Amino acid sequence: MANTAASEPNLQQLNEQIYKHSLELAVINKTLSLLRKLYQISLLTLDPDKLSEKISDTVRVDLNMEMVGIFIVVGETKQITPQPFSMSERFADAVNAEGIAWDKTQSFDASKNAVLNEVISDKKWLTAKSFQDLFSEWVEPSKLKELDIKGHIDTVLIYPLVTQDELIGLLMFGLNRGYDTLSDFEQEAISSLADVVAVALDKALVYDKLKIANEQLKALDKARAEFISIASHQLRTPPATIKWYLGAILSGDFGELSEELRAALARTNVTNEAQISTIDDLLNASRIERGKLEFFFQDANIVPMVTALVEQLEPLAQMHKQHIAYRPPSETLPNIMMDGEKIRQVINNMIDNAIKYSKQGDIEVMVEHDAENITVKVKDTGKGMDKETQEALFKKYSRGSDSATHATGLGLGMYVAKVIVEQHNGRIWAESPGIGKGSTFAFSLPIKSKIGATTVDLANSEA
Repeated sequence: MANTAASEPNLQQLNEQIYKHSLELAVINKTLSLLRKLYQISLLTLDPDKLSEKISDTVRVDLNMEMVGIFIVVGETKQITPQPFSMSERFADAVNAEGIAWDKTQSFDASKNAVLNEVISDKKWLTAKSFQDLFSEWVEPSKLKELDIKGHIDTVLIYPLVTQDELIGLLMFGLNRGYDTLSDFEQEAISSLADVVAVALDKALVYDKLKIANEQLKALDKARAEFISIASHQLRTPPATIKWYLGAILSGDFGELSEELRAALARTNVTNEAQISTIDDLLNASRIERGKLEFFFQDANIVPMVTALVEQLEPLAQMHKQHIAYRPPSETLPNIMMDGEKIRQVINNMIDNAIKYSKQGDIEVMVEHDAENITVKVKDTGKGMDKETQEALFKKYSRGSDSATHATGLGLGMYVAKVIVEQHNGRIWAESPGIGKGSTFAFSLPIKSKIGATTVDLANSEA
């Protein structure tokens, strides 16, 4: 009997320990489940408002609290801005009854409240007995008193949200029981939540800042593109007028010209055409950036276009002590669907580029074809290119360096050419054996193309 009596307390103690451990295990499991939920929320939600709302709702429901809310600390100040709160039904009824509003349109100077100021200054969590102890500087104390009573608030917990030693916000819990009634594990669970919420909120705030910055950059880029378009149109008018008058003079509309004057005007005309081409590059680049570049496709032959351009640019080549050696196809080529004006610009840019970056000698222009494609090649004797230059050649504002002629330009010609060719379902490329060994620029267009659109949307073009 003595042994039985002695064993009974031991059995009772064992049962108590088992019960205690079971409760602790249940709290741990509940905490882990809650942390998993918060992790999923952080993965799926990047908007700070929605993130705060979902986190607050999840925490309040799982931990049976009257209120959970997140405040964002504004910059380096002690101003705090509330995010959407999660409230129990009775707490929400009390808020509405007292006409109390907390929203992101208002901010509070936390330095005016001793508890909030200490949390922010020391980055440590604290408790308050009521909302009256926290917000009486901004809300009528009598309303807060009624809120505490009707909302069943016994304790308010305030945790700093800190990432990389930087305070980004506050996490606030409104409890219907005292903090000392919480188990150690419950207290640890609440504390661990703050770390998870801090990381999630920090990610959302960074994303939000990046989104705003990106929108601002897009707006600035659009404004810049529109300005360039307007300016380019204005810039194009004078050289276009000059082109008309030079054409009329050279054709004899204003009388006979001496050979010396004709040669001088021809050189002026070449220079003026180069100016127009540069402005056209600027205009087309602007159209690309604004999202629209219009194409007018027609059935046409590319050979007459190449022939005319060679004749037009030969004087420019001669000015640079060069010569354009043109090698037309030996047979008649089929027509292809193309925007003649834009393909003309591509060929012009390629020949002009060869002239700019060559010292002297021949520049070869070839038109070739096979069963599927027509290819135009421009080969020069210039400085050549390394692999790095070739890779960057068709990017916007890319220019060759150390040109023999110290060529000027905007670095848009090849970028625009690439966009034009690719919108013809074609391909453009550049080759070079190496530095000092010249370069070959080429593009090919399909003979049989299914192009039908007259306006191509390039808003998302990566060209």
